[in-house]
Amino acid sequence: MPRATDAGEAKTYASLDWLKLILSLAIVCIHADLWQGEPPVILWCAVPLFFVMSSYFFWSRAGQLDGKERRAALGKFLLRSGRLYLFWFILLLPLTLAIRDYLSAGVGTGVWHLIRDLLFGSTFRSSWFLSALCLGMVIVYLLSVRLPAWAVLLLTLPAYLLCCLFHNYYGLIADCGWLIRLYQGYLSIFGTFANSFPEALFWVALGRWLAGRAKKAPGSRPVGRLVVRLILTGLCVGLLVGEKYLVDSIGGAAARNFYVSLVPLCALSFPLLRDMPWPACMSGPRLTGTLRRLSTVIFCLHASVITVVDALLRRLFPAGEDWHRAVTVLITLAVCLAAYGVFTLLERHRPFRFLKYAH
Repeated sequence: MPRATDAGEAKTYASLDWLKLILSLAIVCIHADLWQGEPPVILWCAVPLFFVMSSYFFWSRAGQLDGKERRAALGKFLLRSGRLYLFWFILLLPLTLAIRDYLSAGVGTGVWHLIRDLLFGSTFRSSWFLSALCLGMVIVYLLSVRLPAWAVLLLTLPAYLLCCLFHNYYGLIADCGWLIRLYQGYLSIFGTFANSFPEALFWVALGRWLAGRAKKAPGSRPVGRLVVRLILTGLCVGLLVGEKYLVDSIGGAAARNFYVSLVPLCALSFPLLRDMPWPACMSGPRLTGTLRRLSTVIFCLHASVITVVDALLRRLFPAGEDWHRAVTVLITLAVCLAAYGVFTLLERHRPFRFLKYAH
């Protein structure tokens, strides 16, 4: 992630570092099923905002570079993401093999499924975000060579709308035979439509567009504009709640995290959260760096820890489901915090320098 260079940018990145940690905690609660399958609908903006944030960090710097330097910046971004993925892939490989069971259908099929999951799905749990982000970034980068940011935004919007159609609004097309066959044909090749690069494309493009509109000193915006943003964001939250009731009445697929109203909500809320002045007042570079690294460790590790902790609690306390979700969250966060502490302590020593790739 690029470093801030002036006071305005310092406020921007401090607020986003805090936001990143908060969103990581929200995702832990969702994956631990803390609300028994019905989390507060506002939390579904967590993953889209992560995509927007990652893209915003890249394009706020790369947008000012020429073609050759921008390609080099993309290469560094992909290399860093690849190292992060490889670190967690190797560390969590035994658990991943137990969960995915790649070799049950034979070596050839297992290798194909592993490669497919590596590129278009998940190997270790939650890894789909990294592969989707990288593919989405490459596609948006290639489109941006010839097209302005607003055109890329419009061009990638249908991909997200299809995610909504095939999941939250599946009830509307369940009887449309040719469309369902087309969708199933896609799944037979790529394995998944959601939790893959089609979900990331629009949000990456949105981050690119917002980076192009950012000003030098976001903290100095007029109060009137801030009030308007707050009102509009509140209206979008209302739309999201209303859309949830609509989706419940239609009867979508199992995944219920694709809402059309997330588009205006994230587009409005991200600049609002980015420009909040209070995080910079209470944060220094050391603290925000810690928040950034800790949130990365939580995001990459939490889902695998939840799998193990939840299985253990279900075996030890078969009738304890009403409370063991909260315990799962607490244990997961404790494990992630302990892992971050160990990585930070050991990576200072030469034999363990590779641990820096954990974050």
